[in-house]
Amino acid sequence: MAGHSTLVNVACIYENQGAGLIRTNPMKFDPNYIKEHLKSLEHFHRLAFCASCCERLLPNYSKFIDVENWGDRAFFRSTLDEIWLIISGIEIPVDSVRLMLQKCSDVTPDSKDFNSIYVSFAIDAGSAIYETLMYYLDKDIQHIVNVAGSSRDTVDMYIQERDNMDYNDPELEQKIAHDPLMIQEIKRQVDDLSILKG
Repeated sequence: MAGHSTLVNVACIYENQGAGLIRTNPMKFDPNYIKEHLKSLEHFHRLAFCASCCERLLPNYSKFIDVENWGDRAFFRSTLDEIWLIISGIEIPVDSVRLMLQKCSDVTPDSKDFNSIYVSFAIDAGSAIYETLMYYLDKDIQHIVNVAGSSRDTVDMYIQERDNMDYNDPELEQKIAHDPLMIQEIKRQVDDLSILKG
C-alpha cells in the first residue's frame, strides 16, 4: 500500500478541487442512471460528457510519466484536443481515429509492468480516452458509461490509498461513498448530464 507521500501530487489534483466541500448524503454511482440520461443527449453532447471526464483524469497520466518515465503525455493531450474539435463540429477521418485507438493501447501502461500506484490512475486515463474514441466510431453509449466508470474508479482508488483503507472492511464501500471527493465526482457527472441536457 502506497504511503501518503506517494500521493502528494494526486492529492493536489483532488483535494484542491474538493476544498470547501461539506459532507452530505452521497449520490450512488449508477451506470443505469447515466445510460438513461445519455439517451436523451445529442451525439456531440455525449462526447462533451466524455471529454469532461477525460480532462479530470489526464493529469494523473502525466504524474505517472513523471514517476515511471514511460508514456506519451503529448499524444493523449493532442488526442483529447482532437475530441474537443470533433465536439465543435470538425469531423475526423475514421482511419485517423483507428490509428489513435492503436496508439492509445500502445501508450496505456500494463499494471504488470509497474509497481507505482499511479499505474492504476494512468490506466483509467488511457481507457477513458480509448472508450471516448470508440463511442465516436460506433455510437454505443456503453462506452460513455465506461468512461464515467473510469473517472469514478480513479477517485475510489485515491481515497483507499489516501486513507490506507482495509479492503476487508465491511463498511469500505460506504466510507468511500461518503467521502467528499467521491460525492463531488458523482455530483459533477450528474450536473454535467443535466447541463448538457439543457
